[in-house]
Amino acid sequence: MTVSSDVVVQANFGIPASGPIVITSDVLPAGSGNIVFNGTPQVTYPNDFTINAGDSISVSVTENPWFVFNHWESTTVDLQPNEFATTISIEPCSVDTIVAIFDEIPHATLMVDVFPVGAGTVTMDGTTLAAYPWSSEIEADLDYAFTANNIPGVSLFDHWEINNHPLNPNTLTPDVILHLMVSDTLVAVFTIIDEFPLTVEVQPAGSGSVTLNGNPWTPIPSTQTFQENTFMNFVATPADVWTTFNHWEINNHVIAPSAASAQMNFTFTEEDTLVAFFDVTPHHPLTVMVQPAGSGTVLFDTGNSTSNSLTIENEDFVPVNFTAIPDANWNFIRWYSVAGTPITPNTTDNQVSASFNTTDTIIAYFEKEPFLYWVPNSFSPNNDDLNEVFIPVLNAADPNDYHFAIFDRWGTKIFETSDINKGWNGTYPGGTHYVKDDAYVWRLRVKSINEFEPVEVSGSVIVFR
Repeated sequence: MTVSSDVVVQANFGIPASGPIVITSDVLPAGSGNIVFNGTPQVTYPNDFTINAGDSISVSVTENPWFVFNHWESTTVDLQPNEFATTISIEPCSVDTIVAIFDEIPHATLMVDVFPVGAGTVTMDGTTLAAYPWSSEIEADLDYAFTANNIPGVSLFDHWEINNHPLNPNTLTPDVILHLMVSDTLVAVFTIIDEFPLTVEVQPAGSGSVTLNGNPWTPIPSTQTFQENTFMNFVATPADVWTTFNHWEINNHVIAPSAASAQMNFTFTEEDTLVAFFDVTPHHPLTVMVQPAGSGTVLFDTGNSTSNSLTIENEDFVPVNFTAIPDANWNFIRWYSVAGTPITPNTTDNQVSASFNTTDTIIAYFEKEPFLYWVPNSFSPNNDDLNEVFIPVLNAADPNDYHFAIFDRWGTKIFETSDINKGWNGTYPGGTHYVKDDAYVWRLRVKSINEFEPVEVSGSVIVFR
C-alpha cells in the first residue's frame, strides 16, 4: 500500500475466549468428502465439536469418488501450513467454522453392449471389455477410443449405435473416438455371417480333378461349408490325355465367364451343387508281348516297340498295325489275342492289323531256327559262275566255333578256314594254281548256336571241270 499523506491505522482485536469453545466443520458441496479431526472422522455435516480454546488441532480431508479437494475456508482461525494443504493444523481461540471445499470431477455412466449377443467384442482404450452389457462411471469431457471386433467366420461389423453423442469419424467404422460428456449407451452392431454347403462332383467319376482358389477339392464328390458371399475360383483339369473338359453345371449361381470355361468363378450365396463334366475317349490297356522274351521285336504304328512286354493305353476301334521281326536264328510263328480280338489278314502273317474295344494282350510267338548243315559232294570251279566255291550250307551255326579243312588223297592239307562265310575255290594254298580233277576229303567242325558242344563230320567232294 502506498501512503501519500498522514493516515491513522487502527487495529481492533477480539478478546480471546477461555475455556471450551465450539468449532463447526462442513464440506461443500455436500457429500463431496469427509473431515477428520484429530484422527476422528466426522459423520454428519455440518458438525459441531467442543475444544479448549488455544488447543492445537490436526484437521485433514478425504475425497469421495469424483471429487478433488480444493481449499479450506475459515472465519478467524489461522490455517497452517496454508488453506490448500489437505492436512492442516489450527489453534482456535474463539468460536469458528471450518469448511473443506471440493471440486467435482465431471463424470458420466457409460454402458457398452454388443448386438446380437455373442457376435463380437468391444475394445476400450486397448482393453477388451469382459462382459456385456458393460457399465461403469467414467470421467467425462475426455476422449475414449473404441474398436468393434468381429468373430472371423461368424460375424461382420455393421455399425455403432449411440444416443447422446457423435462418434468420430462416423458410426460405420469399427474404430471410433467418443468424447464423453453425459451418460450414454454405446452398442456395436454386427451382422451374423450365414454359411451354406457346396457339393462338388465330377462326371464321369474319376475323369478329372477340381481346384478351388488353387487348392485341390478332395475327395470328389464331397460337401464343404462356406460363408455367404465367398468369392470362388474353380479350375477343372482332365485326368489324362484321353479326357477333355466339356462344361460346368450348377443350380443357383451364375458362372463367369461361361459354363464352357475350364477356369471360372462366382460369388457363393446359397446352398448348391457344382458338377464338372468331362468327355472321355474310349480306350483300354493293350499289352504286347514277345514269346520267348528277346526272340524278336514287335513294332506297332503307335510309335512303340518291344522285345519283351509293353502295355499302352489304346483308343478303341482304331486299327493298330503290328510287325513281328525275329532276331537272328529265330523264326516268327504266329500271333495270339488273349481277348479273342480278330487279327487280319491271319495270325501267321508277320504284318497284321487289329482293332480293340476291350483290354487285351497280343502275343507274338517265335521259335528257334533248327541247326542244319549240308555239305555238297561236288563242285566245278571253271569260271562259269556256277558252283565255283565249295562251302558247307549251314543254319543256326555258331560263327565263333567253326573249322573247315580240305585234304588231297595223300592227306596233304590244301585249304583251311575258321571263317564261316569263306569257301574253297579249288586252288592250292596261295591261290596260284588249281587242283586237278579228283576226289578230296573235307573235315568240318561246327556248333549250333543253341548247343554247347560242336559237331565234327567229314566226307569227300569231287572236283571236276
